[in-house]
Amino acid sequence: MFNEEEGFAISIALTAARQLKLLDVAPSIESAQSKLQRILPDQLRQRLRAADTAIELNLQPATMPADKEVLAKISHAVAHKQSINLQYRSVSDMVSERKLDAYGLAFHATHWYVVGFCHLRQDIRSFRLDRVMRAELLSQQFTSPPDFSVISYLRSAVASIPRAYSVELLLKTDMQYARRYLSDAIAVLEQTTGGVLLYNQSEDLSWFARQLAALPFDFEVRKPAQLQDELRKVAERLLKNCS
Repeated sequence: MFNEEEGFAISIALTAARQLKLLDVAPSIESAQSKLQRILPDQLRQRLRAADTAIELNLQPATMPADKEVLAKISHAVAHKQSINLQYRSVSDMVSERKLDAYGLAFHATHWYVVGFCHLRQDIRSFRLDRVMRAELLSQQFTSPPDFSVISYLRSAVASIPRAYSVELLLKTDMQYARRYLSDAIAVLEQTTGGVLLYNQSEDLSWFARQLAALPFDFEVRKPAQLQDELRKVAERLLKNCS
């Protein structure tokens, strides 16, 4: 029998799964919630019903692979450290065959990703599952790098995607304080003498300047010069609002 904390945790997890639409298993989620309600004591059941009604999660539905077997096969490949062959369609609609040593699966920014060593590129790559057309398990085994974090890789990869502007700043603070205000999805941070180097790829320098204006520590813009112009505009607008 579940205690109150365990029952509440399961109920919230099922609610999140339903809103995210992580899998096309809505009937299964409803069935699980019904079973959970039946086995709990009356008082706890009433509390969980009230919580399910009251709690609203601000979650974006997931983009799922067209073939449910894709997720199942890749999950098997990750769990058993078994290489897998993917037929993959890129964002430009180019189809390629990729042999992958899949290190892990992650749900990030409304998409499922698999991250691993791509034998074609001879490097670690990420692949969106909704672009995987076919997955075939192979007989070869592999060894994952120790302490590899799929989420950390994805965040860093997103921040490093080439865009219109390459940004480099020197933050006048330490790494721990910088990470409190700058997520991996926004910037790649590197400890250096005199502070923390920030690297970013941006399409909108005006937006990025507004984010920098909110930082509680000083920084030095190394590039591009256009970012300095955008920061001046932000400062002028703030000063105007103070008059």
